[in-house]
Order: sequence, then C-alpha cells, then structure tokens
Amino acid sequence: MSDAALPANGISASGKVIGPAPTDDTVNWRHWLGFSILLVGQFMAVLDIQIVASSLGELRASLGATVEEIALIQSTYLVAEVIMIPLSAWLARLLSIRIMFAASAAFFVVTSVLCASAWNLESMLVFRAMQGFSAGALTPLSFATIFFMFPRSKHAIGVAIAGMITTTGITLGPIVGGWVTLTFSWHWIFFMNIVPGLIVVFGVLALIDVDRPQLHILPQIDIPGVVLAGLFLGSLVILFDKGPENDWFDTPWITRLTVVMVISGILFLWRELTCRYPVIELRLFTDSTFAAECICSFVLGAAIVGSAYLSPAMLSTVRHFNSQQIGTVMMFTGAAQVLLAPLASYMVQRLAARVVLGIGLSILITSLIWHGQMTSEMGLDQLAVPQFLRGLGIMMCFMPITIVAIGSVPLADVRTASSLFNLFRSLGGAIGLALITTFQESRFDFHRERLLARVGEGGLAAEQWLTGLQQRIQDAFGSAPNPEAAALKIMNTIIEREVWVLTFNDMWMAMAFYCGLSALFLPFLPDRIRQQPDE
Repeated sequence: MSDAALPANGISASGKVIGPAPTDDTVNWRHWLGFSILLVGQFMAVLDIQIVASSLGELRASLGATVEEIALIQSTYLVAEVIMIPLSAWLARLLSIRIMFAASAAFFVVTSVLCASAWNLESMLVFRAMQGFSAGALTPLSFATIFFMFPRSKHAIGVAIAGMITTTGITLGPIVGGWVTLTFSWHWIFFMNIVPGLIVVFGVLALIDVDRPQLHILPQIDIPGVVLAGLFLGSLVILFDKGPENDWFDTPWITRLTVVMVISGILFLWRELTCRYPVIELRLFTDSTFAAECICSFVLGAAIVGSAYLSPAMLSTVRHFNSQQIGTVMMFTGAAQVLLAPLASYMVQRLAARVVLGIGLSILITSLIWHGQMTSEMGLDQLAVPQFLRGLGIMMCFMPITIVAIGSVPLADVRTASSLFNLFRSLGGAIGLALITTFQESRFDFHRERLLARVGEGGLAAEQWLTGLQQRIQDAFGSAPNPEAAALKIMNTIIEREVWVLTFNDMWMAMAFYCGLSALFLPFLPDRIRQQPDE
C-alpha cells in the first residue's frame, strides 16, 4: 500500500491500523493497542515452547509414557514451529498479515484445547505438533508488523518491547508451567491460552489491516520447496534435539537422519536458488549485512536459550531451589529488560549500530563470565547483579541486529526478513542447547574423575576428615544408621555438588567465548540503518 493511499495517521475510517503513522505526533492509542495485542500472541507462542518442561512428570503419569517418550512433547512443538517460521512469510503475503496472524492465533487456541484433552501420548504428540505449527507464524509476524505500523523513530522501541517478550517468555516458560501445574493441574498450562488467544484473534481482526492479500501468488506455490524445507529443518532440529541423549552417531537412526538432513538441505538450497517463485527468498542473504545479522541472531539465540536453561538447572541441581526461588532470581533478568528497554532504544537511535552491539556484547560476556565464577554457596545476593546485566546485555544485542536486519530491506521483503531472522534465532537456541547438553556430560565426567583423584591423593587428611565425620554422625545418632556408610554418602554428595558447580562454571565460560565470536561481525554493521524503500 503506497503512502499516498494512506490517511494522515495510518488509521482507516473503520478504526483499523492500515499503515505506518508518518510522524510521532500521528501515532495514537490504536497503534499501541494493536501492537500490544500482537505481543500477547507472540508471548503465548514463546511461552509454550518450554511451558511443559516443569510438568513432564505429571504428563508422564497421566499419559502412561516413559521418560524418553514424554520428552517428545517438547520436541514435536519445536520441530513444527521451526518448519512454520520460514513459511509464514509466504503465507502472510498470500493471506495478509491480519488474516494470517488471526488464523494462527485461532488455530493455536483450538490446538491448546486439544492438548489439554489428549487421552494418550500419541494424541498429545499430534496436537502438540499442530500447536507448534500454529505458533510458528506469531513471532516473525509480530516483528514484521512493527515496520508496517510505526514511523522509523518508533522502530527501536517496538523491537525492544517485542525482544523483551521473546526473551522473558523463554525464561518464564518452565516457571509458569511448574506453578500452574502445582496449583491446578497440567491441563491448565494449555487451557490458560484460551482467553488471551481469543482476545488476540478478535483484536487483530478489529485493529490491524496493514497490508492486502496477494491471492495471485497461490498458483505460484513452490510445493517441492515446502516439502524440502520441512524435511531439512525438521531433521536438523530432531538431530540436535535427540543427538546428545542418543550418543550422536553411535546410534544408527541418528546417522540415517543426518544423511536425510544433508541431502534435503542440498536439494532445498538448489531448489530455492533456481526456482522462479521460491517459497523462501534466500536471495536476501546476498546482502552481507543481512547475512551477518542472521548469524548474530543465531549466536544470540543460543545465548538466550542456553542461559535460560543453565540458570534454573544450576540453581535446582546445586542449591535445590524450588520454582518460586528460581523465579525470583530469574526475575532480575526480566526486570533489566523491562526497565532499561527505553535506554537501549535511545542508544540505538543515537549511536552507530556496531557501537550498541559492541556495548551489549561486552555487558553480556561480562555477565556470563561472572556466572562462571560461582560456588556452591551462591544465592540471590551473588546472582542478582549478573542476572540483571545478562538481561541488559541481551536487550542491547538484540535491538541493533534486529533493526538492521529487518529495517534495512525493502518493505516488500520485511515479512521474509523477519521470518529468516527469527528462524536463525530459533535454530541457534535448539543447536546451542544440544551442544550445551553434550558439553555438560563430558565436563561432568572430567571433573568427577579429577576430584575423586584429588580426594585419593589427600591420603591421611581425607581419611581423618572422613573419620571425624563418622564420629560426629555417631555422636548425633548413635550406632544406627551405619556411621561409616552415612559418612561416605555425605562425602559423595559433596563431591557431586562440587562437580556440578565446576561443570556449570565451564559451560558459562564456554558460552561467553561463543558470544565473543559475534564481535567478528561488528564490521558488517552500518553506522546507520539504510533507508527502507517502500513496497
């Protein structure tokens, strides 16, 4: 839609947002209300990625599944979502952002009800995959709509808010899921989507109308590209999701899946680069700036998901914190993003993008290194500041790369740019988490062997400590329980606790090094965002 066809404030006579407000003065409450409704849909989609993580025990008992089988409930959602993300751009062009977003939110509500009504594992997996597929369009279209609704001066704050929703949703998923399950039942982690989901459906239909359907592209649909994209992305996510727990290539089906991934990936690239009407516009990667920002998105996705996994895992394993205590610690990350989003937005508008990203990386890496110095006595006092810095660092990294990646392409390509950018973030999270899990196992074994060897080297000192512990147990409890067995059990518990501390510290430090690699792409960021051509 050309600017000449737009009302002065981008609002139609019926009250719908049909285009960007040309200046700050013409941005009114309808723009912000419409945007807020989009964010509710985005938050639901992101929250549900990990919301079942704290409820797997209850789901396993209710559905009669094994530990290995119940983990598929998370995997199926993630695989379906990743497949849908790049396809959402083409579907949004076909149907319009308004119809595509409302339809996805409506399908999300329906599939949430179906998940809550699942009667066995098989039905749950089918419904979870359907739910993930419907969620895949919500996050990229939320980001894309920012550039259709607001003037350039508001892009930074819009991206800041949407980025905050993404990162906090990933962090809060297991915490919210655990609380809802304990307070009500696991069914309500799905039923809770009904009311906000319906608000999103009707709110988007009533307030958003920023583009028009392009039904003429339906005959041009690239069916081979869709199939190959699904095969490639699905096998890629499954490989990194299930590889660590199946010893990677020691398992035959993992090896076969890798072959499928490689072949389908090569065919997918060939098809999309030679097809006249590709379903996914890979030509955007010919822009070195966009390609560099997608790689940064991949790295940042690993940092977001990896840290969202490490913090609760560290606190529950080493300190045995419950979900409420973990939520209190993690709240500092979300608080930093909420409170300092305006500051980050101001900096993006006033400073060069590479400067803001450099500052953000410095803060993020500092916080990760800080986390890597923890001891078994860590608590809120030791974690509040690094958690706060981590939230600020993620926000200051996320904003410039998002605005540069999406905001400097032609408006006609914004949907595709947003979907590809978010795809790289999701893949970064999935692959990063798999690498963290693999690294965790190897470092745990390494530190356990090293500590046991040092205890053995302690000789007389270790024996005297153990004898003293036995005596204290005997003085406190008498001859029962067996003081020697109890002392050995306590010593093994202490050793395992310290092994976990060293293991988590190694993973935090490895993540800091990994994030530091993003600095290699700083030269690819422009000093200022290029002017975005009209559609």
